[in-house]
Amino acid sequence: MEWNELLKNYGPFALLPFTVFVIEKLAFKRVRDTNLPKTVRNTAYAAAWITIFALCGLVVFFWYSLLPAPKEAMIRGKVTGLPILNTFRASGPDMANFRVFTYRDPQQTDQLFWRAYSVDPLAESTTLSILIDHTTPTSEMTWRFHFSTKKQYYDPSMELNFVFDPKEEALKLMNHPSGQPETLKGERVVVDASPASGRLPRLPWFGTVAAQTTPSASATIANLESSDSLVRLTARRQLATLGPTAAKDMDRALSAPGASYRTKLGVIVAANQMPGFRQEQFGLSAWCEVWASAQTGDATLKDQANQLLRKRSPTLTAAQCSRARAATVGVSRGVTKPPITTPSPAGATKTSPSR
Repeated sequence: MEWNELLKNYGPFALLPFTVFVIEKLAFKRVRDTNLPKTVRNTAYAAAWITIFALCGLVVFFWYSLLPAPKEAMIRGKVTGLPILNTFRASGPDMANFRVFTYRDPQQTDQLFWRAYSVDPLAESTTLSILIDHTTPTSEMTWRFHFSTKKQYYDPSMELNFVFDPKEEALKLMNHPSGQPETLKGERVVVDASPASGRLPRLPWFGTVAAQTTPSASATIANLESSDSLVRLTARRQLATLGPTAAKDMDRALSAPGASYRTKLGVIVAANQMPGFRQEQFGLSAWCEVWASAQTGDATLKDQANQLLRKRSPTLTAAQCSRARAATVGVSRGVTKPPITTPSPAGATKTSPSR
């Protein structure tokens, strides 16, 4: 290590022995000075040692204040009874930079460990949103549980022990500080808890400055395919917030051949949540996909599709969608109309190309 680093790190503390030696030497010299009154000599010697002890106290104080301290607050726990296909996520106040990390035990796959970090310990009774998601490529079921924090949860020795019961759709905290298990009842969700709003409120004579850029519709629709339930729910809310500007991209995503289950569900949910959605914002092909989704056996997709179909008048029929699907397939395969044959004045036939 270079000398400048040594002086920077240890210089002030290295001066302490030198300062103590100088003060003690000056005080001892005054004590031996017989020309001074005894009271002055004793006072000078006592003041010297008081100064020395004060300096030592300051050194200890600054040393203690410079000790490494935890930079983030942490709550940890585990969830038992969580099937292998289920995921565990949680979210908290945005300003707290709340983050959750999970690890599933490979030896006991129904047991998942988690740790939640925030900049500072959350205030007493802060509400966290816990998401347990069971999703396959053709179905989705997401439960949300509201959980309140306590100061005891930040004790390093405490591990919150949750037990998940999928039949009861409940999450139980077995080691609640009260001594009795706390049962959290789940609610099924298809969109993030934050309300969708087209624009921010404005005060007269004041402009509005956006804190962050608005995501594009195409990027938001791509997030509908995420394997993270929190990302999917947030993408649906963001898509609804974009309003009519995203309608064209939503229509295209819904009408695309082979659109996935997650894309269909996400677009339909966003249309249901979008303020001022109008039926003309979707073409016939997109509406037929909504109608087909309402005929599926998946309860989540069927319920959302039926909600959206109530916003259309008149109602669709199977015959309309069959013709629309046949026309779409014909165009995609390059099928054209047969040539039109018309009689010529000389009795011969003349063939005109179809247009």
